[in-house]
Amino acid sequence: MENTITSISDIQIAIKAALEENTYFAVHGVPILIENAKDIEFQIKSAMGSCGIVATVSTPSLNYGGNYTHQANDQSPYWEISGLNVVVVENPTLNRGRANYATALDTAIQVAETLNPLPNVGLGTISQTTNGGLVVVTVNMKSNIVFSLEREDIIN
Repeated sequence: MENTITSISDIQIAIKAALEENTYFAVHGVPILIENAKDIEFQIKSAMGSCGIVATVSTPSLNYGGNYTHQANDQSPYWEISGLNVVVVENPTLNRGRANYATALDTAIQVAETLNPLPNVGLGTISQTTNGGLVVVTVNMKSNIVFSLEREDIIN
């Protein structure tokens, strides 16, 4: 990830871009969405209605890291991103009727393998549940990204 992260949206955009570089998602028709998108509910319903599977980059888990002092009067808070989450939802009836389909679990494993090589990101957990006929798989990647909304020079 580049050192130009100044918002949560920047982090989600960087995760989405990294995933979209992997042709797996296009080959298997898995749309990748960002939770902070203005029309996210419409995007999810549209994807689920057309192909039966979607991967959504969720809002990262943040921990307050303290105050960063760069100059005498500068006490900018910084944040530690402890987890990056991508949720894959599948309607098996619709998704598995398509050519080249990928299951939610297969897609989640691909998400983890795609994100693992990124700087300051590591493998976490993959968990699967069902909800009303849908398969929901959550990928939680460990992270030690530190950033500040006020200070771009402390990002790592």
